[in-house]
Amino acid sequence: QMTKTARSQLNGMYALGAIPLVVLLLLYISYAKGTFPLHTIVALIIAIAVLGFPALLALSIIAKWTVIGRYKPGEYKVWGWYYFRWWLVTRLQILSGAGLLAGTPLLARYFRFMGAKVGRNSVIATAQCYIFDLLTIGANTSISSESQLLGYRVEDGLLKIGRVTIGDDCFVGISSALGLNTRMENGAVLDDLSLLPDQQTIKTKESMRGSPCKPARVVLPVVTPGIRVPRHPFLFGLLHMLGLYGVELFMLAASLPTLIVAFMAYKVDNMFLWIALVALAIPLYEISFCLSLVGVKWLVLGRAKEGVYPVHSLYYVRNWYIDSLLTLSRFVVLPVYTTLYYLPWARMLGATIGARAEFSVISQMVPDLTIIGEESFLADGSIIGGFRMYNGLFQLSPTRIGRRTFLGNSAVLPVGGALADRCLIGVLSAPPADGKETAHGTEWLGSPSFNLPHRQKVEGFSEKDTFRPSKKMYAHRLLIDALRIVIPSTIEIFGVISLFGLLYVAYSLLPLVPFILFSPVIVFIEAIILILCVIGVKNVLMGQFAPVIKPLWSPYVWLNEVVNGAYEAIAAPVISMFFGTPLVAWCLRLFGCKIGKHSFIETALFGEFDLVEIGDFVALNNNTIIQNHLFEDRIFKSSKCTIGNECSTGNMSVVLYDSEMRQGSSIGPLSLLMKSETLPPNTRWTGIPVEKNDTAASGGMKS
Repeated sequence: QMTKTARSQLNGMYALGAIPLVVLLLLYISYAKGTFPLHTIVALIIAIAVLGFPALLALSIIAKWTVIGRYKPGEYKVWGWYYFRWWLVTRLQILSGAGLLAGTPLLARYFRFMGAKVGRNSVIATAQCYIFDLLTIGANTSISSESQLLGYRVEDGLLKIGRVTIGDDCFVGISSALGLNTRMENGAVLDDLSLLPDQQTIKTKESMRGSPCKPARVVLPVVTPGIRVPRHPFLFGLLHMLGLYGVELFMLAASLPTLIVAFMAYKVDNMFLWIALVALAIPLYEISFCLSLVGVKWLVLGRAKEGVYPVHSLYYVRNWYIDSLLTLSRFVVLPVYTTLYYLPWARMLGATIGARAEFSVISQMVPDLTIIGEESFLADGSIIGGFRMYNGLFQLSPTRIGRRTFLGNSAVLPVGGALADRCLIGVLSAPPADGKETAHGTEWLGSPSFNLPHRQKVEGFSEKDTFRPSKKMYAHRLLIDALRIVIPSTIEIFGVISLFGLLYVAYSLLPLVPFILFSPVIVFIEAIILILCVIGVKNVLMGQFAPVIKPLWSPYVWLNEVVNGAYEAIAAPVISMFFGTPLVAWCLRLFGCKIGKHSFIETALFGEFDLVEIGDFVALNNNTIIQNHLFEDRIFKSSKCTIGNECSTGNMSVVLYDSEMRQGSSIGPLSLLMKSETLPPNTRWTGIPVEKNDTAASGGMKS
């Protein structure tokens, strides 16, 4: 039954993915044959651009009501019929692009169309919600970005579905999570990087923080007495919709130089000139996108200013538009991040960054209000400030990071936060929430955080290896960083050319209807080809990963980043189309992961693949991170990670290297399993870092 379900899943997904490609190919063929004049083709493309996004949203809504109807709380067998219907609806929702509506009045309307109950004037800045019929959000409530209200979890071979209820005037902070059958009563507050565990309630006007959350004082934007906060949801919904079309226009404008070069390559007859033009097109789009974003940012927004502003204001719309483009950049020009080429671009966008700082892929940042000292290090997925929204207001405040300070993977520095020199914030952690700058040289872990007075450090590397490289080493890294940008672009161009080539051959050999029916198979074949290309890059540049300790300024680290860049930009998006199917494990095995049978995997966040060992009947839930390396003190340390049979990890959880989950153990959502820790069999753990939790949800199983 699992094989049958998986086949149905993949057929449906690739049938949907093939539609726009087939339409573009047929339009091109019609133009080449003279069936339609150029102005008709242009008009059709404009119509697709204008109507395509609303049509995808409508398709996801129709599919939800047609395929699943109303969600009901309960437990359902993984790989069963209900599971397949849930999987199909959630994949269509993701492909609809509903995430682009985050932070706008339009997302609340979309949630209502999908079956959720959402009160007036609520601002929802995350689209990471799927079980809509069991979601209730009251009036005047704010849900911050990167947070998850999933309403489901897979564990023990079951898809578990539960309610999420949020009252009026509530607040959910950045990168937080609400478990199953949870409730926030009116006026309740859940701070940044906090977890409300399954079956738990935050009482009326109670504030909580941490994973798992505990009572705490949380400071939110306030209305100046006598000032009325404007409320115009329809008007500003319309403005945001126009802004979304502005995003489309930006993408088109940024791609024009590449399109011109591609058209020139299409026209030339000289093979060497054609190769030269294609080679020029490879880095051209990244350059064009980055420079265009700088120009549009200064034209539309200028310099963001500290203050508290109404959400229903033109200033918020302008900030939201630029933030949307910055979010897109983390997908469109992802390989630029982590390289030495990112820092000049970030400075052009308005960030103040000291010399020899290091950036990975930052999940959120307001450049104009970000001040980073020299030689600091910001790891992958960290969040620096951003908006804080509440009661119809949004807050912008400067965020400061001192000299030689380290911010770990998925760490959160809240709006207005400040870190002194030589500080460390650990993985999935936040600084103390007292609103003060941390003391110099202090190190913090957890949410809520605690001081680490005796952290073990790796010695034996010089300043030249970590902070102050020679000019020769710097030039060497510039070259390898360029490969991190060029290799994914080359694979993308090859993928586009080969895909349309295969589609054209199929069109030439088959009648129209069989061609349309066969096109999903071609798209699937192309997806596998792209994955194999990235595997080739990994095998050529790194071979098989083994545990190592290397300084930042070493070719091993840079080449590893080249592989990561190709994987994150090319392979991970393809693999994400397979989430919830057995094909995820098959793809990861090709990269070197050891994965047993019948595992549910809904994450592509893996690093050193050969160091990952996952058993049978394992469930890795949404956005779980298998972290096989750390980078404190600018020292790269990697080692093995073992997850035993029948284990599960909750959404947004992180599993560090040298850890072991023994058979039947589990960690909850938004939880951190520290390195060198071992979880005993059949135990449950939750928190940052994890603590023993024997409470288990109950419910009757349905077929």
